[in-house]
This record gives sequence, C-alpha cells and structure tokens, in this order.
Amino acid sequence: MVTVPNGHANGMTRLDRYSAEKMLRIIRPYIQNISLSPDMTEVCMRNVPFYGTFRLYSFTDRSNHPPQTHFALYKPGHVHVFDMNHKSIYEANSNTPFSLNRENVMDYVRFFFTLARKKIENIHLVEKLDDIPFTDFPSEDRTDELGQLVQPLLHSPQGGNHPFELMATVMFRNALFSATIGVDEKGIVKISDHTLLADELPAHADHVAHHQDSGWQDGAMAENMMGGMMGSMAGAY
Repeated sequence: MVTVPNGHANGMTRLDRYSAEKMLRIIRPYIQNISLSPDMTEVCMRNVPFYGTFRLYSFTDRSNHPPQTHFALYKPGHVHVFDMNHKSIYEANSNTPFSLNRENVMDYVRFFFTLARKKIENIHLVEKLDDIPFTDFPSEDRTDELGQLVQPLLHSPQGGNHPFELMATVMFRNALFSATIGVDEKGIVKISDHTLLADELPAHADHVAHHQDSGWQDGAMAENMMGGMMGSMAGAY
C-alpha cells in the first residue's frame, strides 16, 4: 500500500462523522482486504473540475504507521477506486466525463503525480522547497540554493508538441530536475527535456526505499536512469 504525504491533501475538506461513515459504507465493497474503521479513518472530499460532477474522496487510515491513504472518485451510483498507478487514472479518464482546459490542467498534473505512485521509479512533483521530503535539512546556504532552483508549475510560453505543456521541477530518487510535462486531451502525461539541477539530496525513504542497496546516492546514476526510463517508456506514464 502507498503512503501519500499529507501535503498532497491540499484543497480537501474533512467530512463530519456522519458523512464519513456514510462514505465508508459506500466505498468498503470496492477496497478489498482493507478494513477502514470509522474511529481511525479520516475522510476528506474535494471537487475535481476535470471529472465533471464526480468528487474525489480520500480515506486516510490512521491505524497504520505511517498512515495510509486511499483515493476514489464518486458520484451517486458510480465509484472508481484509484490503485495508485497511472493506469487507474487513465481508466477513470475514459469512464468519466473527463475534460481538460488551460485553467484546470495544472490541477490535473498535481492530481496525477499524487496518485501515480506505484511505478518502480517514482517521480515526485516539487513546486516549493517544502515539497522536498528531506530526512535531514541541508545547511542554510544549501537551502537558499535549492529554493532558487525550485519553481512552481508554469505553462510553457512556447507551446510545444502537446495540447498542454508545462514547465516543472521534479524529484527522481535523490536528485532534482527541471522538466517539461506534456498532457494530451485524454490526460496522458509525458515527461521530456529533463535537466539535472541538484543531486545527493537527503531524500525521504518513501522515494528511495526500493534502491537502498543499489547506489541510489549517486546523482549521475539518477540522471542516467531518468533518461533511460524516459527512453524505455517513450517519455510517457
């Protein structure tokens, strides 16, 4: 199961006890082998404009340490549980009144990188310094340097090969990159034009746990693998 950092719950409203229990009764049949107790589960909700009248619900099980969060789209009569990978997002895009435009595509990209977290090589969107999951904070000078490198999502002023192109800062393993994120009308995400900004960051174990015995501290290795991964995937999730 995937643990989602609390910072990614921005914009979500916590439900009261009655509403939370009602949603838990609805969602339980769709989440297999997982027990969500009303006493230990925090249920939050937000609107997602690119999914029409569906709402996004998060179910955070605080009986686990660290807490584990599950996400689902819901409108009366319809439930789609996300499996924390890109395929379940694309399935939702195909099975709902999905629609992207310039005003909501940034929110979609943030949503995408929050929920597409089961790939072996996890890419983490970074829009501010607090988004880097440090285990040890760097020196003040290093912090200032990193703060200058991190940029929020921006629309590419030059356009590009996709209906929507954004400039982004992303974290891969323990390295920070600038990159271009392309999105088409179906919500398919592609990453290209990555440039190494900083490496050997003391990254959170959630993002490097798969590689603790494989030399993940090597920033050059991270850059090479980032390029190799994009090549093998044609740059697409």
